[in-house]
Amino acid sequence: MVILGFDPGGEKQYGWCVAQATNSRLRLHTSGIASNAAEAVTTALSKTGGVGRIEAVGIDSPLL
Repeated sequence: MVILGFDPGGEKQYGWCVAQATNSRLRLHTSGIASNAAEAVTTALSKTGGVGRIEAVGIDSPLL
């Protein structure tokens, strides 16, 4: 199972990661920093090839 993670942090500080869950473990496949949300999503999606099907997406967001 592939999980994408996003952490909005402002301009040029938008974190993203591609993780893979196997046998009750979560393994980081790759990660990085983008300039904005659109770039983060595009980059994360481009890094999922061969890892598996995306099953979930998590976004760290402040709650008001």
